[in-house]
Amino acid sequence: MKNDASPADNQTCNSPFERPQHWFQIPYLDSFFGSEQFKPTIILIYMAIALCCWKCLPVKPDLSALEPNCRSTFFFGCWRIFAAFGFFGVVPVLIVKLIFREKLSDYGVQFGYVKRTIMWTSLFTPVFIVLGAASASFSDFSSVYPLNPACQWSGSLNWFLVHAISYIFLYYTAYEFFFRGFLLKGLTPTCGAVNALLIQTAVSTFFHFGHPGAELWGALAGGLLWGFIAFRTRSIISSWVQHAALGVALDWALTFGF
Repeated sequence: MKNDASPADNQTCNSPFERPQHWFQIPYLDSFFGSEQFKPTIILIYMAIALCCWKCLPVKPDLSALEPNCRSTFFFGCWRIFAAFGFFGVVPVLIVKLIFREKLSDYGVQFGYVKRTIMWTSLFTPVFIVLGAASASFSDFSSVYPLNPACQWSGSLNWFLVHAISYIFLYYTAYEFFFRGFLLKGLTPTCGAVNALLIQTAVSTFFHFGHPGAELWGALAGGLLWGFIAFRTRSIISSWVQHAALGVALDWALTFGF
């Protein structure tokens, strides 16, 4: 008698815990989590989750009911900076180290081409300091910045310095690693350099939705420029310095005047 069963149906299990392979295969799942697509799939899924979490946060915490020069008030105002450090710094680093099992230097956390890094940093940092300070003349920037309004509210130089340190080493370190490292470097092998540059530029521009229109266009230009520099230097250091200089200069001008 002819056996009409398919080869898959005739598979046998070597132990009670094994199941034929076709039992647990989900159509098209391999196309998302196959060897070539595994990394970009994880990166893009987490990108969407992180951005949704970030955009759900209030733009600026309300500290009006708290003491202006109180330490607890200042650190309460920092919670948005701490959130950025977690969403865009800590979690992506854990993904790179624990899931991808790769080195952070592959994502731009290195000096890279030192001469190029110094050249691009020296060329653009003064420009962005001036642009940041000049942007304070637009009144709509004060509705978004500083991210920690306590430094502006207290008017204290000491508290502003603490704010600047947290802003540079928590917020901007995480931001540049996420966009110019995790997204840009992580997507390049499968998407190509140009497409990875355009993706991180589009996402970093979306990150600024709800901010002043001038900043939105600035984010578009900055995404292209700093992504290009990250490629040329093999490092996120130059874009980190330039971006941090822009942000701190803006906060200084909003707090103490231009």
